[in-house]
Amino acid sequence: MNATDSSINISLRHIKTALIFLAVFFAAIFFDSGSFGNYFFMNLKIISITHIFTLGFLMMVIMGASYMLLPVALGVKIAHEKLFFPVYYAFLAAVIIFLAGTWYFIGYLIALGGALLFISLLIYDINMLLSLRKVKKWDYSSSGIAFAYFYLLLGLSIGFYLALSFYFKIGFNLFDILKDHVY
Repeated sequence: MNATDSSINISLRHIKTALIFLAVFFAAIFFDSGSFGNYFFMNLKIISITHIFTLGFLMMVIMGASYMLLPVALGVKIAHEKLFFPVYYAFLAAVIIFLAGTWYFIGYLIALGGALLFISLLIYDINMLLSLRKVKKWDYSSSGIAFAYFYLLLGLSIGFYLALSFYFKIGFNLFDILKDHVY
């Protein structure tokens, strides 16, 4: 089964956006290199720079690539293609809000960005998992992809909890959870 035009377009949009975030990542490292002089995993600039790369670049590439991967490698059509662009824009807005919160340490922006990240990635993840239901022949590739989406769901839940913990001061010792998140 071939990828549809909409999955090609959304994939390219994700990749282009990811390249912009990659450039921002390198610019942040270059212009704020002083943050690396005193490494500590609670250094807010390092947290922000790390998330520019992991959310803005890596996750954007993963999302874009998966819109092509499922139709081409597994031969299944994405369950709800109408969600492509709303999820893209929600994720992009969420990343920007979250990064602004982490860069300037504004708790409500971290919580809001985290909540929007959770919602947009949850919709994306459920859409991919629904698409996987159409796989006719399960092998190592399809099982590995399914495992990755379930693992993303777990990581999303933990990240959402962390983002809300910054603002609402809820739950366990945040310092210990962040150490676990980093290491």
